[in-house]
Amino acid sequence: MRLRVDRQHKAVESWKIVNLNKNLVSETSKENFLITTWKTFTKHSSMHAVHYLTAESMKVFEKLFWLFVIFLASLAMAYCCILLSNRFSSSLTSTVFESTNFKVIEIPFPSITICNANRINYNKTDEAIEKFIPNFSNKDQKLFVRFLEILQNMDYGSFDEFTHIADDYKGQFDHLNIFEIYKFMIHECKDFFVDCKWRNKKVDCCKFFSLQITEYGLCYSFNSYTNEPTELVSHTKNFPWRSASSGKNSALDVIVNTQPSTRIEYESSQIGIQAIVQHPFEHPNNGQFIAVKSVASLIIKPTVFSTSDDVRNLDPADRQCYYNQEATQLNLTHLIGMPYNRANCMSACRQQHLKKFCNCSVSFLFPSGEIPDCNISSLLCLSKFNEILNAEKPLTKNPYFDENEEGIECFCLPECSRIEYSIVTSPIYDEKLLNDDYVQLDVHYESSMVMKYRTDVCYSWLDLLVGFGGILGLFFGCSILSGVEFIYFSTIALIIQYKRSKGKLVKKIRANFPFTN
Repeated sequence: MRLRVDRQHKAVESWKIVNLNKNLVSETSKENFLITTWKTFTKHSSMHAVHYLTAESMKVFEKLFWLFVIFLASLAMAYCCILLSNRFSSSLTSTVFESTNFKVIEIPFPSITICNANRINYNKTDEAIEKFIPNFSNKDQKLFVRFLEILQNMDYGSFDEFTHIADDYKGQFDHLNIFEIYKFMIHECKDFFVDCKWRNKKVDCCKFFSLQITEYGLCYSFNSYTNEPTELVSHTKNFPWRSASSGKNSALDVIVNTQPSTRIEYESSQIGIQAIVQHPFEHPNNGQFIAVKSVASLIIKPTVFSTSDDVRNLDPADRQCYYNQEATQLNLTHLIGMPYNRANCMSACRQQHLKKFCNCSVSFLFPSGEIPDCNISSLLCLSKFNEILNAEKPLTKNPYFDENEEGIECFCLPECSRIEYSIVTSPIYDEKLLNDDYVQLDVHYESSMVMKYRTDVCYSWLDLLVGFGGILGLFFGCSILSGVEFIYFSTIALIIQYKRSKGKLVKKIRANFPFTN
């Protein structure tokens, strides 16, 4: 009986010791394996000065000194990394000269659009009345003539002129197609052009110039992809045309007849032409006035812009430009049937605001596409918003603009790879010009060589990685392998050391307490 009690007592004691040993193993092994792993890491790490923290030969104040030094180095390293990151994010791209000897033969000759300031041939008025409103009253016919007077100087931003007929107009002409009226009333190509030369060779003007929709109305364009192609252009394989030389009479020479005698009798506007020089793929929207009896030289200075492949990887908001392929992907604003460029984007944006305010587009100013054409009532509607349509607001907050002021907003970035044609105009008023109604244009390159710029990233991700690596190497002598070391000792080595320390401690306890087995 006593032997049985002793055995029970011994079993209870053994059970207590086993549980005590388990807790001891857990706490002791945790402490030992963390310290051991830390010492092993600092001893073998490739990071500078870290091994001083656990070196047995070092005194406590020496270890504290090196700990303080490492702390300061960490702060300095973090500061330098922040500076590098800010530089990377604030200066993403830079534009540099790539070549000063880029030949003009490598780029298309620009589109040349000529608009007669005398847009309407007043001599066709009776014919137009007979064609479009033959059975209308004399009062309505006079109102129709007043409408033609407004078309005389009609362009984008002058819709307020239609207020002059607002009181008398009751919708009687809304069934008319304004584009057809405008097209009927303009001067025909054969009457407008007198003489043309291309690359010093006389050519048929009306085979090289064709009708063009512009923001000045219907004009005539040379070397344009956005106008009605002539038969010659349709059968030309290498189009747009190019010029290999520079200087006077080396490219396009034109003489036009402004025909001031066909103007509305009391019209007081200037007599001359609007000359627009743009890329062949751009919708004409910004011209220069040249007065009658002028011999003018339009001297073209092209500038070519290109980008590196690394720029394409940046966000458009960061690179501040678009690639043509992104027009569909990002649903960019551009005219129907035309490639993306800033000029087309601006024209499309203005057109969309016409639709927004009056649900129509002026077909002799913009290609209509799927937007309904404006009738005269719609033009009267646009006259109410003329001030807004002429006010373009900046997209970002600007102290020089009132945020509450109404205007149109057009987010139109330039193309990443583009050609810009800057123009120097030198009109000379020539009393000896053969005809008082003529304007003579000589359009040519200033030089046969042009400037080419290339935009590249200031810091690529590789540059940023190298920069961070240099900073880490400067302060701690680190490399990518140092990071691998840290990960290894934080995970794999930690687990291995934990298992080892736990196993050794269990063996030691069992050796001292054999009855726990």
